[in-house]
Amino acid sequence: MADPLLQAVDLSAGVIVRNVTLALPAGLAGLVGPNGSGKTTLLRALAGVAPHAGHLRVGGHDMATLQPGERARKVAYLPQIAPVSWPVEAAHLVALGRIPHGDGERATGQVAVARAMEATGTAAFAQRRVDTLSGGERARVLLARALAVEAPVLIADEPIAALDPRYQIETMQLLRRVADEGRLVIAAFHDLALAARYSDTLLVMHAGRLAGAGAPGEVLDDATIGAVFGLARAGSDRFGPVWERARRSD
Repeated sequence: MADPLLQAVDLSAGVIVRNVTLALPAGLAGLVGPNGSGKTTLLRALAGVAPHAGHLRVGGHDMATLQPGERARKVAYLPQIAPVSWPVEAAHLVALGRIPHGDGERATGQVAVARAMEATGTAAFAQRRVDTLSGGERARVLLARALAVEAPVLIADEPIAALDPRYQIETMQLLRRVADEGRLVIAAFHDLALAARYSDTLLVMHAGRLAGAGAPGEVLDDATIGAVFGLARAGSDRFGPVWERARRSD
C-alpha cells in the first residue's frame, strides 16, 4: 500500500464523532452515511478547521505542529455550505484560494486560478459577480477556489449536492482526475451509486463511528446497507439494485 497522505488515529470531534482511525493514500475516498451520522464533523476535523481529540497527520506531518499557512497549503477544504456575502467577481473569489501561497496577483497564482476555472467549467463567467450566478454555478466556482490551492489533500463536503445531473457527472470525473494526479480527495456524497462508481475507497459513517472502510464492492454489501441506511434489496432493474425501506422484524 502506498504511503498515506492523511492519517487519523482515535480522532474524536464534536458531540458525535468518536475514535475514527484511518490511513488514506492518494486516490478518491468517498464518505457516505445517513444524515446526522457525523460526516461533516469528521471532514471538518480532518481538514483541521474544527477542534478534535486524537492524532492527525498530513503528508507525514503532525497537523497540530503546522502553522495555519502551511496547513492551508497542504489541505484544501470545501465546506457543504459556503455563503458568499459580497458582490465579488468569480475570478476574484477563486483567487482567494491562492492566499496560502501569497501569489494571487502574480503570474503563478493567475495560472492556477485559470486552470481551476477551466477544470470546473467556470471560465466563461470569470468576470461575473458571484451574487448573479445560480446556486449550481456558484458551487462550481467555490470548488474552483478549493482546486486553486493545489493542495495535496482536497476535502469536499457534498460537492455535487447543488448540481444538475450533467455537472454532477462532470464534477465526479474532475475529482477522479485530481485523484489520479497523485492527490488525495476525500468527499462526502449522498448518491451511493456515484460514490461507488468513482471512489477507490468508501468510508461509511454510522452514529459517529466508522462502520466500514474499503473498496466499494466490499463495503456496500447488503448487511451494511441494511444496518447503516435501513434499506433492503428488493431486486434489480436495468439501472442496478433496487432498494426499499427495510421491514422491522419485531
